[in-house]
Amino acid sequence: MLEAARRSDWEEVGRQEERCRTLVAALKAASLESPLPPADNRRRMDLLRRILADDAEIRGRADPWLKQLERLISSPHARR
Repeated sequence: MLEAARRSDWEEVGRQEERCRTLVAALKAASLESPLPPADNRRRMDLLRRILADDAEIRGRADPWLKQLERLISSPHARR
């Protein structure tokens, strides 16, 4: 997902975002079903930290694009 954002491939970001949601839900469910062994729990926490860091970079890359889109939508020329 991050690589797609770096390429400004926002359609792919959307597709990968859904996959990421599914994987995060699976990680959460796994930790609720039964306690994870310490090594697995560390791995789960590492993955969640990476996901959060990637998400922050993706939002940073999307923000200028979203602001540009907002300007286009709210410009007087766009209202016809």
